[in-house]
Amino acid sequence: MGSMDRVEMLRSRANGFCQLARKAFELGLYDHAMFNVEQCLQLYIKSLFLEFKGFIPEIHELRSLLSLLIRDTSRDIQDYVAGFVRRYRRYLSELEIAYTASRYMFKKSYEHSEVLEYLGFMDNALEFLNKLEGMLRSVSTKE
Repeated sequence: MGSMDRVEMLRSRANGFCQLARKAFELGLYDHAMFNVEQCLQLYIKSLFLEFKGFIPEIHELRSLLSLLIRDTSRDIQDYVAGFVRRYRRYLSELEIAYTASRYMFKKSYEHSEVLEYLGFMDNALEFLNKLEGMLRSVSTKE
């Protein structure tokens, strides 16, 4: 299996988690929905790593992944990602908690309105990641 096949597999899995997040929300499984939102974004970011860096890091935190992904990129890309992280820090932090809390913690659970908000964030984040992918692709084709 080639590298681009693996990238497409990760993107397909990210899309699957996106669909699962929406379905879990519809079923009232809010903790599961949050976990799936996080997994969707984590796998999409990791697909960018594989495509543009040639490897998949063994970390899970969304903010750390984004920071590592843009290391050694143009100032425009770094500013674009930094602006997104600043604007959505609260969402990214909560999703990092949801990665573990939805499975292991008994103190944290999510409500309908909160998860609905995070589904909207997921859509915004996927749009952001699609644009970031285009930016990374335009830089890599110039090299």
